[in-house]
Amino acid sequence: MIHKGLSIVDNISAPYDMIHKGLSIVDNISAPYDMIHKGVSIVDNISAPYDMIHKGLSIVDNISAPYDMIHKGVSIVDNISAPYDMIHKGLSIVDNISAPYDMIHKGLSIVDNISAPYDMIHKGLSIVDNISAPYDMIHKGLSIVDNISAPYDMIHKGLSIVDNISAPYDMIHKGLSIVDNISAPYDMIHKGVSIVDNISAPYDMIHKGLSIVDNISAQYDMIHKGVSIVDNISAPYDMIHKGLSIVDNISAPYDMIHKGVSIVDNISAPYDMIHKGLSIVDNISAQYDMIHKGLSIVDNISAPYDMIHKGLSIVDNISAPYDMIHKGLSIVDNISAPYDMIHKGLSIVDNISAPYDMIHKGLTIVDNISAQYDMIHKGLTIVDNISAQYDMIHKGLSIVDNISAPYDMIHKGLTIVDNISAQYDMIHKGLSIVEINKDNVSMHKFNIIRDKILTNTYKKKQFSS
Repeated sequence: MIHKGLSIVDNISAPYDMIHKGLSIVDNISAPYDMIHKGVSIVDNISAPYDMIHKGLSIVDNISAPYDMIHKGVSIVDNISAPYDMIHKGLSIVDNISAPYDMIHKGLSIVDNISAPYDMIHKGLSIVDNISAPYDMIHKGLSIVDNISAPYDMIHKGLSIVDNISAPYDMIHKGLSIVDNISAPYDMIHKGVSIVDNISAPYDMIHKGLSIVDNISAQYDMIHKGVSIVDNISAPYDMIHKGLSIVDNISAPYDMIHKGVSIVDNISAPYDMIHKGLSIVDNISAQYDMIHKGLSIVDNISAPYDMIHKGLSIVDNISAPYDMIHKGLSIVDNISAPYDMIHKGLSIVDNISAPYDMIHKGLTIVDNISAQYDMIHKGLTIVDNISAQYDMIHKGLSIVDNISAPYDMIHKGLTIVDNISAQYDMIHKGLSIVEINKDNVSMHKFNIIRDKILTNTYKKKQFSS
């Protein structure tokens, strides 16, 4: 289960073993690299090797079986006794799991009573009901999708972009959202990280997911933004749920009904932390400084808007102001130039020449990138028709279908990939996809680490069996 959500990396022997921490606090680790990936979570006192490999944004208690809670995301899961049962909960509550791998990836969702293997492979942050075809709801992202009867109905699922929209409500769902009344095939059931502007009808933008939505004039327009930026909301309940977003200028009561799963401390300005999404923001001294951190931890912000959006990332050694405006779900190390990491979101920064610079861009592992186009992580995007090996290694939170080369789908992000013919194709679904340049980009180091991960994972599975 290399990666269940924000990725699981086991048995790393080279430096940078903690490739991705996400925006989290991990304390008291007693086993080597036990907490490889915490995502944006707090995980304390881990005593069993790899037990809590990935918590994501969550609190996980009382783990008794190895790998039981591989990925909790931002959720509370207690007393797991069967191996792999709750491989990935993401930010959700998953109950009554009876088959192994049933809830492989829940993402931020609630999935109940799963009895068939792989039924709900990936729910993302959503509620999915009435599934009749295999893989129907492969990835819902943070949305509600009902009554799917044909396979691949939800082309995108994760947080991605699907083209060729011909019917109204084309962009009904941008990512983590509610999608209603879809009449055209593949309308844009799930956009993931998208931009939607000038919405004037109620419920139009119920959920943008990881997107930017501006100029909302109707009530409930932005009921759920998911991981997005929403500005200038004037109606009550407009921003009921921002998810991981930035919300500014809230004037109505209940503006911040839902903050997402986050901890916000020491707020000195009114509604400064309107929405933290799944993050921890401490010591805010300027108004709106930390309006939205997304899934991140941002500490000691003294300038206004300095950390507008952190996303889920860990950024170290920043020497220039605004360097880490937004990392998204990534880890960026040793930034020396101003605005180096302007983005943010689930994205990547280009032209990194130092080793391990891009260790983690979104929820991914990328090593030793030396050529330009090092956009290992696109953020929440989609890439289609990849024929070369490693092409789709990391797309961000997206979906990729019909991959025929081995390792092609190492990391999908919060998504699923179907019709994989090579072994290890689905090594990592996680919340991302890494796209390697079709040119001759050196992947030697990446291959070595990848192979170690695959080998060790295979051994552990044999052992657990």
